Amino acid sequence: MKSDGSDSDVSIKVGNQKGRKKRMTKKKTAPKIGKTVKYGKSTDRFLYNSSLKEDHNDHIFSVTFDPFVHPNQNQIFATVAKNGLRIYECKKDRTTPIHVFEDPDKNENFYTTAWGILEGDPILAFARLSRMHTSFKYIKENYL
Repeated sequence: MKSDGSDSDVSIKVGNQKGRKKRMTKKKTAPKIGKTVKYGKSTDRFLYNSSLKEDHNDHIFSVTFDPFVHPNQNQIFATVAKNGLRIYECKKDRTTPIHVFEDPDKNENFYTTAWGILEGDPILAFARLSRMHTSFKYIKENYL
């Protein structure tokens, strides 16, 4: 590679094109930590609905919404943390737990969840520390 001294022009050999100059641009670096950066005005608008605090006082590793809920129904989501899995329903003015599962092994850890459909019924699969995966058949009609 030959250079004429500038950072933006370099001579490279590509196939039969000896000496063809290719312009390379410098990558923009991320802003320094603590520096205020202004971005364009966002068009996304989010409305605060409600919040909740789970009783285990530990990190929540995953929150997943059920993508198969009909648009006219309330949204359903699941959280996993420590040795528990919780399923919530988002109502207009509050979020309500509709199912709580806690593993009897206090040393167990649940890490992630995934929603699916099995034989026409919603299913929630989750991964935990002691076993590769487990599925939990969750039929909405029983809870809503």
